[in-house]
Order: sequence, then C-alpha cells, then structure tokens
Amino acid sequence: MKPLFTLEAPKAGAWRDNRKSSSWVLLGVALFLLALRGVVYASDGVGFSVKELLAGWRRDPTGAIGVVQLFVSSLCFEVLALLLLCRLARGGAVARWVARAGLLALLWLNLAGTQVFMVINTYAKGFQLSGLSLPELGRMARGYLEPVMIAALIVPLGLSLLFARENSVERQRPALRLRVLLWVLMLVAAGGVYRLVRYPLAFPAAAHSPLTLLLVNSLPERIGQVPRGQPVPEDWGPSTKLDPRWQALGSAPRDFNVVVVVLESVRASVFWPSPGAPPMPHLAELEPHSAVFTRAYAHEPLSTKGLESLLFGIYPSPYWETAGVKFPDIPLDSVGERWAALGMRNAFLGHNEVPFMGEPGFLTKRGFAYYSWAKELAELDSPVNDRTLVKALDRFLDGAPEKRFGAVLWPHHTHLPYQFPKEMGNAHPPNSFEAYKDAVAYQDLVIGDLVELLKRRGLFERTVIVLVADHGEAFREHPEAGTAHGDRLFEMSVHIPLVFINPRLFHGERDERVVQQKDVAATLAWLAGDSRPVLNAGSSVFHEHASNTAYLISHLDVASMRGAVVRGNLKYMYVAPTGMKPADERLYDLAADPGERHDLWPERQEEGRALKARYFGWLQYWSERWGTVEHSGAVKDREALYWELFGEAAARVASPTE
Repeated sequence: MKPLFTLEAPKAGAWRDNRKSSSWVLLGVALFLLALRGVVYASDGVGFSVKELLAGWRRDPTGAIGVVQLFVSSLCFEVLALLLLCRLARGGAVARWVARAGLLALLWLNLAGTQVFMVINTYAKGFQLSGLSLPELGRMARGYLEPVMIAALIVPLGLSLLFARENSVERQRPALRLRVLLWVLMLVAAGGVYRLVRYPLAFPAAAHSPLTLLLVNSLPERIGQVPRGQPVPEDWGPSTKLDPRWQALGSAPRDFNVVVVVLESVRASVFWPSPGAPPMPHLAELEPHSAVFTRAYAHEPLSTKGLESLLFGIYPSPYWETAGVKFPDIPLDSVGERWAALGMRNAFLGHNEVPFMGEPGFLTKRGFAYYSWAKELAELDSPVNDRTLVKALDRFLDGAPEKRFGAVLWPHHTHLPYQFPKEMGNAHPPNSFEAYKDAVAYQDLVIGDLVELLKRRGLFERTVIVLVADHGEAFREHPEAGTAHGDRLFEMSVHIPLVFINPRLFHGERDERVVQQKDVAATLAWLAGDSRPVLNAGSSVFHEHASNTAYLISHLDVASMRGAVVRGNLKYMYVAPTGMKPADERLYDLAADPGERHDLWPERQEEGRALKARYFGWLQYWSERWGTVEHSGAVKDREALYWELFGEAAARVASPTE
C-alpha cells in the first residue's frame, strides 16, 4: 500500500526532534481549539446542560446528537482556516511566515472570543472591542491578564513559531487519496461556514465560531423569521403639549447652556438617588435643584447605539453598525446641529473610545466645534482620569467665555474592567462589582467639579446639567444574562439614570413615567431654546406622551435576536428560537418584582401576547422603513429620508426655532 506521506531525510542542521514532532504542532492546535470549545460548552451561556444531555444519550439520543452537531459546527471555520494555512505553508519562506501569523491570529481571536463568551454568554460581533481605541483596548485586556490567561496567550505563540518547520506534516504534499479527502473536508467546512454566515439566526451562538459572527452585518436581515405584530404608532407619536406636572416650564425662559454627562455603563440601581447607590454627597447636595426620571431606558446595551439615540433622537437603526456608520452623510437632524443653529458653541469631551460617531470626523459635521484629543487631555492631567474632562471643558470655555455652549462629557472609569489609572490605586480587583461601585462613586467627584466650575464662572443658574447613561451593566444576577453589557434585556442592562440639574427649573421633582434615550435628545435641544419639543422620533421628556412604552433590542448576540418592551409595569422579553431551542418568552411585573425573578408568562399569556404583538409590530415597522431608506436611495436626500422614515411627521423639521 502506498503511504499517505513520503518523508525525506532531514537536511543537515535540521532540528534533531523534527521527525518526532512532525505532527505534534497540528495536534497541539487541535487540542487548544477543542479546549476552548469545551470551556464554552461547559458554561451557562449555551443555554442547556451538555453534561445532562450526554449522560442521557441512551434514553434520548437526539439531544446528545444535537450537541455533537453544534460542537462540530462551531469548528467549521477553524478547520477551513487550518487547511488553507497548511496549503500556504508549502510555499516559500514568506508564505510560511504569513501562515504562522495567520495561525497566531486564528488562535488568539478564538481565545478572545471565548473570554467574551464567558463574560456575556455569547460571542458578540467584534467581541465588543472592535471600535475601542488602543489605550482603552489595552486597559480592558489588562483587566483579564491573570496567570491562566497569560499562559493561554503564550501557547498559541509557541505553536505558531513551530508551525511549518522543515519536515513537518504541514510542509509535505499529501498523497493523492489524502488530498481528495482533504478537499472534501475543506468543501464541507466551507459549506458549514457559509450556512453560519448566511443564516446566523438559524443557529445558537454555541454553534458558531467566534470568527463567523464577525462576518454578520445586521440582526433582522431575515425579519420574516421573527413573529409578526401590529405596530402602534402612538407609542412614538410626536408630543406638543407639556405634561401637567411640568407646566411651569412653559413660562420659564429657555436660553440655557446644556452640559450632558453620559455615564458609561451605569445602571439606575447603583446611581443616586437609588438606595443601592454608593455615597454620592455632591449629588445629594444638589437634590433641591434636581429632577429625576426614575424609569428611563436605554434602547440597547451598546455605547454606539446609545450615542445614536442621544444624538439623533431615534430608535436604534436595525443594523449592527449605527446609522451614522452605515450612512456617514445621512441628513438626519441632530442635537449638535440644533444647538449650533441657536448660536451655541459645542464640544464633545471624552477619552476617544466611542467609535466613528464619537470621533471628530463625524461630530464636526453635526454641530460640534471642539473634540478632546488624548494629547490635549494629557497636557491637563497626569494621569488622565474622568475629572480631567471637566478641566477640558474649562479650557474650552476660555475660548469664548461670553458665548452660549453645549457640551457632552463621556467619562470611562465605569467601563469594564472598572479600574482607575494605576497611579490612583484601586481598592478592589478588576471586573468585580465592588470595583464597579467604586467607579460609579467617583462620578460624584466629576459632577462636583463640574458644578464648582460653573459656579466659579457664574454659569450654574444659566446651565442645565443632564446626567444620563448609555446603558446599564450586568453582574450575573441572572446567570443566562452573563456580565458586562449583558446578553439579555433585564433591568440591570437597560434601566438607566436620568437626572436634570438647574436651580431655576427644578426643585426635587420625581417623574415615574417611562421615557427613553430618543426622548432625551429632543429634550436637550428644547432646553437650549429650540421651539420644537420633537427631534425625529423623540419627544421632550417634559411633554405629554400618548403611551407609557419603551422598546428594547440587543445586537450583542447576532446569532439570536433579543427583544423586550416595557409598558406601564409590565415587561415582555423575547429570545428567538435557535436550533433545538424554542423561543424564550417571559413576562414580569416590574412593580411587584423589580428583580425579575418571577416569570408570569405561563399564567398571564393573554397580556403577554398583547405586548408581544406590540413589540414585533414596532420591530417590523421600523425595520421596513429603514429597509426602504437603504434601497430607495432616500438616505441621500433630506426630504425623501424624512418622508420614508417618519411619513407625515417629516414636517417636524420644517420650522427651525422661534
């Protein structure tokens, strides 16, 4: 029988153990990848107990077979990539080094994806890291650099350096029969990858490679697969009349400066005035000058989507990317442009970590005249921290001290891993709930500095301070939700603080109506003096809303849709069916059960189905409108855009200001 491989004698000077190790590198790569998948399948994120299914294979073999199918599916991309890298390794010296670099990238990206899965119970597109600046990326990575992780990073490096050495299996041309088998294997793996990328919603996240999800563009691209519903346009209809409790604002002059502090990853339950908040003495002193909206919601637990809603006053666009990324020149009206039209000078002050829409190339086209660069922040403080942003605002005001201004401050210490610069010290380990609360408490100092700055300049009474979060944060209170931004839409991920501060306008009020980020955008323009209480799909929070409803969605798991709707005290949650798993539908009474522990779906299905129909009507309505905009070319024409997105409501942008 002809051998599958023909080995030549090693050349002089070749490593002594080359013949012994001709295949162990590939074996090591296989074991490394299998170990990573084993970690995933042993976690809570897969949604089923692998151990129980495999143990009961005699009684119910379909469950065990299904697990094996998912496991094999999750490795299709890696098998295809390894076969291609082995083919590349048979080229020249340059090709071999390219193959080694490719193998290192394959293994490290799988390791990063697995770590993300262990945090949020799913492989998120871009691992939630794709848009971060290098300093922020390094800060997050250092939070996970424990001995086990360091060892896990070293192993791929060693395997990659030893890959494609002389006399190794990957350098040899296989015999004909093996080549045929490898081509068949390559075609099967390629077919598996195509199915995962083309139909991501047909498979649970555990059936994916972390790398196949990087190729998925948008969540509801197969909107026909999700349930249909009936849209209720009154839920996003424009508001023109002040709510009775805010009638006094109608007679107050609205020529205020506006400073927005976007509280990164801060959930309502740990922020003032919640009983679960850490001590925040500066905010407590400001209570007589504050108005708190106790039921404010982020639309989606993702910073870029939070900025999209806060800037444009819209529900999140139905793409993984924001509307501003997918359509960079989209002619949507925005908060910055309305501020600029009022003669205000505007600044965006942050740590350069919100991708694209939070960068100067986009913001300067949206009415923001100043952007804080890392180098400029370093000139103001060492080490740079969240309080540095107030110093940057002070410098910005020096440029035109008599001119009205709008400013967005975006701190970041409350972002994973919740650590201060090492020079400042950290009382608790990274990624812990205690470290998170330390970072939240630090925001009180930022707000104290901001108030002191405004008082020193004589601007406190002429400025409205707005505190709002981009989204919340989870700490495995519900195991299926994971940590960080959370893989489900429980309250800790989407219920956010919303506080307004000004001694002329507010006097300790509490408003318990349901409001959303899109409504905050309209409010920011209205408080500055814009005559319209509406901005695109958002209406001022101080105006009457026809409906007490919030719509929520999550793009974190692009392999399985997550949605929720809050109406009054009821909350309906939905996770799409994938593979063997049916849809996960839940209903909670947030007044009686704020921790969302008692699922009412089995006993109150009539109410749950009504909310379900309302939710999918909303999803269908806005997805179809965005689809029309994308395919009709309306995105290039302001009037056509407003007609397609908002219909008759295009008149909302007709009149500028009073």
